[in-house]
Amino acid sequence: MMKIVFNTRRPNSPASIFYRSGLSLMSEIYFDDYKHFDLYSVALFMGFPDDFNFIKKAKQQNPDIKIGLIDPRSDEIIEISNYIDFFILDSIEMIDFFCKYQKPIFQYFEYPLFAPQKKIHENKNKITIGYHGNKVHLMAMWEALSPALQRLAKDLTSEVKLVFKPIYNIKQLGLWDVGVPSDIEIAHTQWDEKTFAQEVSSCDVGVVPAFLPLAHGDAELQSTLVYRKVFLHSPEDYLFRIKMPTNLGRIIVFARLGVPVVSDMFPSACQYIEHGKDGFLAANCEAWYVYLKNLILMASLRQQFSDSLFEKIHNLCDYHKQNEKLKLFLLDLLNENNATKSSPVFIYKKKYSQLFLLYSYLAQRGTQAYSRGRKLLAQVVESSQKK
Repeated sequence: MMKIVFNTRRPNSPASIFYRSGLSLMSEIYFDDYKHFDLYSVALFMGFPDDFNFIKKAKQQNPDIKIGLIDPRSDEIIEISNYIDFFILDSIEMIDFFCKYQKPIFQYFEYPLFAPQKKIHENKNKITIGYHGNKVHLMAMWEALSPALQRLAKDLTSEVKLVFKPIYNIKQLGLWDVGVPSDIEIAHTQWDEKTFAQEVSSCDVGVVPAFLPLAHGDAELQSTLVYRKVFLHSPEDYLFRIKMPTNLGRIIVFARLGVPVVSDMFPSACQYIEHGKDGFLAANCEAWYVYLKNLILMASLRQQFSDSLFEKIHNLCDYHKQNEKLKLFLLDLLNENNATKSSPVFIYKKKYSQLFLLYSYLAQRGTQAYSRGRKLLAQVVESSQKK
């Protein structure tokens, strides 16, 4: 019989709480045992440095145990990479980053544990637009979502009253005061584990901003103009910044409570939201405005998105369904005939950005300089690849 132990030295972190909530539904799992690794076939650890020494201890005490690292956040884990047999990650963004370790990866969607509930959407004279998550995404709304909310509150004043309801940890992070939209009522709401689902379900539309500001966004985009001739860059290009651990979590919560969603078009959102059928994807202020306006004024569209995304996310993310898939994944790893042999870590250091910048600059100086620059670049790249 397969026995699994789940350990973390940071049990109160949101990620630890959410993963533990889902995994606790498995009959094969035990928690917080740092002394008896010889009793288990699989040991799961959260990816915090606090547990690195215990990961080594587990492998030394039981060389046959399979070690799974959950939700690591950086390349700090390279010091224990030889002890890790597989990863459990929750997004395509994280999977892309940790592919370099060439270990098996199981995607597991984590979120707060609460009873899902469908929602009936009707025409109303008051619409609540909700947000839940970290304060940092509220602060980053100033460039696109905040001005869209401002404009909507002004343009729709004769048709509907709009309220923006951000749910976040005010006690720990302080009141959101950067990029707050004007002309719209703001209902700041303290995040609380006991009332969280109730507060979210009271919203009519959910927003999921995820893009973060670049230090010199406009300047960086303008600087790419030197690439125009070579790489077809233009001032209309998109330039996005997201956190590596970006995931589907906030969308999952809205979906499981029947709240239709407009989201920034980050990879996980694009992977699971079918634009125009079960949600909207936006980036520019104008797009946020148009899509939110459609949902605000059309109860039938809110209902369509609510029902469609509810079913999709239930089939994809229900913890019982995910746990059954995880069991099969782990049994496959434990089968020696099917075990995946790990390979050396492959970390590619980008070498050519300045060379391409020089090449692009020369391209603007005329045909002769462009030709010389191209030959020089080819020689340098070829030489670097041979080292």
